Amino acid sequence: MREMLSQLWGILDEYPEYVVIGGMAATLLGAPRTTVDVDVVIVLPSQEVERVVALCERHNLRPGPDAAARLEQGRPVKFVFSRRFSVDIRLASFSLDTSAVRRAQEMFIFGHAIRVATPEDLIAYKLARWDPVDREDVRHVIRRLKNALDVGYLEGQIRTLMEEAQLPDLLERWASVKPSEI
Repeated sequence: MREMLSQLWGILDEYPEYVVIGGMAATLLGAPRTTVDVDVVIVLPSQEVERVVALCERHNLRPGPDAAARLEQGRPVKFVFSRRFSVDIRLASFSLDTSAVRRAQEMFIFGHAIRVATPEDLIAYKLARWDPVDREDVRHVIRRLKNALDVGYLEGQIRTLMEEAQLPDLLERWASVKPSEI
């Protein structure tokens, strides 16, 4: 993982408008779990997509088929580093993405600063995906940070993402994990 992150930093240093979401962010926010990939949302003009794909390749992150086209369509692309480790990159396309990049908090891993989603933004991303591991991540983040959460901001992001991503169940998902005391 350290080697892959070292390669990823070489890319993100050139494109600093990004946010790490997913399992890596959940782990850094205190969820007790491991992950074998890093999920990154990056703000990037479409004319830079081919360059980023080539830069990933130069940094030993092998793209899947049609990587540039998939990124331009707003779809995530898996860049494989090894049999075990990979990076998933998606271009910012939702209001949540732009906000999450702007609000990202700097955290350190292996002595290097990375931009990580705030707890509120991570919860919104996890509600959208909502696999069992996402449910657990949300519960852990809430349990650990519930008194510090900006619930008004979070619920506003949930409503906006509901509309933009056409995910009508987001508020129900949030209600299923939201503690009554917040």
